[in-house]
Amino acid sequence: MKKYDDLMAVERLTISLDADLAEAIRVAAEADSENVSSWIAEAARRNEETLRSEAEISAGLGAIWGAMSGCVEAGLRADGLLPGMLKVKRRAVVEKYAAEIEAMYPPG
Repeated sequence: MKKYDDLMAVERLTISLDADLAEAIRVAAEADSENVSSWIAEAARRNEETLRSEAEISAGLGAIWGAMSGCVEAGLRADGLLPGMLKVKRRAVVEKYAAEIEAMYPPG
């Protein structure tokens, strides 16, 4: 029964999506253009504008940006291994310093 309820919730959400967003996703799936992501972004923005004010959209995007940049900054300061059982060595700090050194002393 849970799976059925989940499917019905997805169906209701799909029906409630702005028609422009659904059309943009359909077109993007068929397109091989490099502008596909901008089409999706524009359609998503129009969809958000039907649900929220400009101030709410801006605040939400600001919160997302803050969380993402915070994660990047934390990753650039951390060393050791990434979380998880694979024991993958962190490389972001090394890559950052390598890029900074290359910028200061370009090859050639």
